[in-house]
Amino acid sequence: MVTTPQPNPTQQQQKPQGKPSSAKGGGKKQQNPHKVDTIPGFIILIGFGFFLAVIAAMNAEPYGRFVYERIQGLWLIGWLLSILPGSQLFAHLIGLCGFIGIQMGEVWPLMRKGSPAETEHPKWHLAMMGTCIIALVCYVIDIVACLTFWPPLKVSLEAFRFAGLWSQIAWGNIIVILLTLFGLSLYVLLWRFVRRIA
Repeated sequence: MVTTPQPNPTQQQQKPQGKPSSAKGGGKKQQNPHKVDTIPGFIILIGFGFFLAVIAAMNAEPYGRFVYERIQGLWLIGWLLSILPGSQLFAHLIGLCGFIGIQMGEVWPLMRKGSPAETEHPKWHLAMMGTCIIALVCYVIDIVACLTFWPPLKVSLEAFRFAGLWSQIAWGNIIVILLTLFGLSLYVLLWRFVRRIA
């Protein structure tokens, strides 16, 4: 005699669990509360980038003047530049390229931080140490240049030491120095923050 298998009572009581019902509003994706609206962030990026471009243009002139004066000191090259048209513009372009190179050297470690090579490349930390040394050298050059082009005092250091006044401080030059040294780094950090929350 063939017996038919009886259904398990526990299986009859179990009901298939379906997917949880979506929230009201036709199953719309809920917004992550940890994210913020990135439109103000991109507006800040554009505005701050324009401000840094103005600072870069201000620094291009003294860098170019410095290069032009040093080139004029060379005997043969100085004579050639004195008779060739556009030599001053050429020197300014060299100065601008030097300024851009120094700025890029300063932010190079920030640009490499968090890259996929950090976990994939076995010698990444050694290469990162090299970029940090390059950044340090660029910062030293930039500090010397800023103190030369944008002196923070309206008087000599000796006069300020013995009878210093707040009015003798060139606050505008100090702002330019700080933005020149750290403006691009702040821009890179702001760009990475906006990119992460986008």
